[in-house]
Amino acid sequence: MTKSVEEGLNDRQQTCLRIIYRLDRANKRRYPPDGEARRTPPENAWRWLQYDPSHLQPNPPLKQELTAAGLEGRGIKRTFDALWARGYVLLRRQHLGRYRVMMVKLTPDGRRAARALDQA
Repeated sequence: MTKSVEEGLNDRQQTCLRIIYRLDRANKRRYPPDGEARRTPPENAWRWLQYDPSHLQPNPPLKQELTAAGLEGRGIKRTFDALWARGYVLLRRQHLGRYRVMMVKLTPDGRRAARALDQA
């Protein structure tokens, strides 16, 4: 018997996954499918969500949403790591000018898990 998503994730992880999913969906609505618009960035580019502030995004939406939900500080990196360990997100560090920022991307398994949480 497989465990449900709720049994495998604590409240903090569930909230974080829901927020990442909501932002991923918002980006999907914002950008038409590849080829439908002349200047649409590739899907692999817009699916990455910036967490840490930089000169390009001093207050990234992911950080805003997580802070509003009470998920901030050092614990959020551990939450990202837990979601990564389950295969729900990909993580990378990226240099943006003089800033080194955390980028988060939802995986197909992560989208399925977030939808399951919303249906529970």
